[in-house]
Amino acid sequence: MNDYIFVYSKKFNNFTEIENLKFIKGLKYFLKGSNFSQLEISSFISKCKKTEDKDGYLTNSFYDLILNTDYKFTNGPFANTIFKLLKIEKKKIEIIVGNIKTKIDKNKFLISPI
Repeated sequence: MNDYIFVYSKKFNNFTEIENLKFIKGLKYFLKGSNFSQLEISSFISKCKKTEDKDGYLTNSFYDLILNTDYKFTNGPFANTIFKLLKIEKKKIEIIVGNIKTKIDKNKFLISPI
């Protein structure tokens, strides 16, 4: 999640408290209006927790894979290489990189949508 952090506090119900927080050193952005989206935020955090590995990193199962969509490898020898998802199977995905089609194990590489 790069440099995002989710923080909960009852004090966030107070508009003045939120206004004071936006001056914290190093804070890039404070999501305004998040009090209206608490259900969606809670759902997102639950999905993150369900799909993290033993070290706390998100696994590929976090993403809902969509056919004919471009993704990129985020680890391994093909890190930052872009590919198109052609077919989804139980344990493998069929991809095309450039003009090369291949199948890879869904759980061996980390990927992210572009």
